[in-house]
Amino acid sequence: MKALRFIPPALLAILVVLSFTQALQAQTSVTIAGSLQSELGCAGDWDPACAATFLTYDANDDVWQQSFNVPAGPYEYKAALNRTWDVNYGLHAAPGGANIPLNLAAPATVKFYFDNKSHWITDNVNSVIATVPGSFQSEIGCSGDWDPGHPGGHQGGGLERHPGDLLQGRLGRGGRHRGSAGNRGAAV
Repeated sequence: MKALRFIPPALLAILVVLSFTQALQAQTSVTIAGSLQSELGCAGDWDPACAATFLTYDANDDVWQQSFNVPAGPYEYKAALNRTWDVNYGLHAAPGGANIPLNLAAPATVKFYFDNKSHWITDNVNSVIATVPGSFQSEIGCSGDWDPGHPGGHQGGGLERHPGDLLQGRLGRGGRHRGSAGNRGAAV
């Protein structure tokens, strides 16, 4: 009969803590890394350490985001975390996934978004970034009502979900594309 090897409890605890800490390590930076970086002030393209294309974390939206003035042209990009390629997300939030195309016929201010919960990375050219402001927003976790700048609970893949019940009664609502002026009617 083969003897079982015994791992001292203290060593086992250290290994568990190290594994858990590594799994929970939050990103300290999100970079739009791709063929457009040299156009935005980086020394070269596909450089996850270039601070000129870092996104900024917005605690109100709980999303990393940043706008850049991008010249006309065909580009590709991904989101690289913590200044390396160790963790990166591409098309359809896939880890190490395909490059995301960005084709601009004219120069444009492009806003990029990265959601760490869903790993969704996109821009306002390829995706409609929409909100539905209304008197129900405070009921789903927003800081106030009628705030078109609050995205609510993006779940990735273009889907918004807000489980739970809204208070019974008459609730106002509207809709608009994120970052645009005006209000468009929408059914809720």
